[in-house]
Amino acid sequence: MEESQSSQVSLSTLLCPENDSCLDEEEDEDESFISFNSLDSQYEEYVAMLVEQETINNNNNNQCPYNHEIWFKCARFDAVTWILNTIAFFGFRYKTAYLSVTYLDRFLSKRAINREKIWAIQLLSMACVSLAAKMEERKVPMLSEYQAQAEEYKFENEVIQRMELLVLDTLEWRLCSITPFSFLHFFLHKLFNPNPSKSTTTISTLVQLILASIQETNLMGHRPSSIAAAAALAVLDQKLTPEELESKIKSVSICGLVDTLFLNGIMVLFIKISLATLPFDGMLGMLSKSLKSLEANEE
Repeated sequence: MEESQSSQVSLSTLLCPENDSCLDEEEDEDESFISFNSLDSQYEEYVAMLVEQETINNNNNNQCPYNHEIWFKCARFDAVTWILNTIAFFGFRYKTAYLSVTYLDRFLSKRAINREKIWAIQLLSMACVSLAAKMEERKVPMLSEYQAQAEEYKFENEVIQRMELLVLDTLEWRLCSITPFSFLHFFLHKLFNPNPSKSTTTISTLVQLILASIQETNLMGHRPSSIAAAAALAVLDQKLTPEELESKIKSVSICGLVDTLFLNGIMVLFIKISLATLPFDGMLGMLSKSLKSLEANEE
């Protein structure tokens, strides 16, 4: 994927419309973003219910048959880059970005697109962003406004609408997907019990890391709870020794939420992304040590 790195979205642009006050506003609207101090047994039951639901959803999903082919990886990378650029341009929420890519991957896992029809993936990207915006945003652009963001292909509004209907039919009209953002506060509190005054900054960092990861990997193979747990551990493990990190991973697994080996694999991905994209002072050395430790455990 090195050939496409020049088109990669800057992480700093992904959250630029969502400052601290916007995050606070979203916390009021979304029950999943609750105060650290309010974490109680009822919320833990709620998280357990989300995990059960995502397990059911994940078992019903299949990987795209072209998932490991170079042409498909490049096409998907370009499609996700376009989605993230479009999300940033319109100032949409980060959940809209994640849902857009989720719809894209879910569709591609059920319907194959030939390599001769790369344009169809661009059309699919427009339809997925449009549907996600209708699910999450207060103000939704007209289809013609999405066209302005398309550099290579142009489609009539009616064509995009037909693709929207095809996506809805393929996904069986199930657009309410669980995202990693529903688990972030839970894992931060459960694993590290951070200072509530710093929670917004930490959440912003985690959101950027998760959004960066969706360019690199297909979401279908990873449960949202595992992604949230791996992101939290990857960002905060500079505070831990390898032994402490292993203990934290086991504590999550004991809760029945995340499989340890599965979590290790996702953490390797997140730490590599962190090393490449997130400018944390004094963090890179610890992340590098953690990466070597995790990769050694996988061998």
